[in-house]
Amino acid sequence: MNNGFLAPDAVTREVLREILDAALMEVEIDGDGDVLVREGIACYVLLPEPEHDRITLAAQYSFMDDVPHLARLDCANRINREYTLVRAAIDERGKLRFSYHLLLGGGVTARQIGLSVKRFCAICQQAIAEHAAGLLE
Repeated sequence: MNNGFLAPDAVTREVLREILDAALMEVEIDGDGDVLVREGIACYVLLPEPEHDRITLAAQYSFMDDVPHLARLDCANRINREYTLVRAAIDERGKLRFSYHLLLGGGVTARQIGLSVKRFCAICQQAIAEHAAGLLE
């Protein structure tokens, strides 16, 4: 670490786990080696490889079977209109996915990582309550 900043190559899954654990979050490395945080929701903290230029925060939810595809798209669109920090999308399986990218170029602090994860989780919970109530399993 230099001046409190972590260089992109210093950010590893284990470092992320340690940072998030120190931030008093429930965190684990799952069976696939990904960092999983439970902060009101299940959130994955991913390091895309081989780029290693960002941290991707991701969460996904299943709609109830009787929710039509157009209603799913409308839900994601309403969320995207209101919340600009996160992106909502419907994946190929019809699930609601949230994502956010924290860029690592120039370095990042442990505090930035912890606060970004907490904010992402809070936004996802709020967006679901406002725009997906009664639609998700």
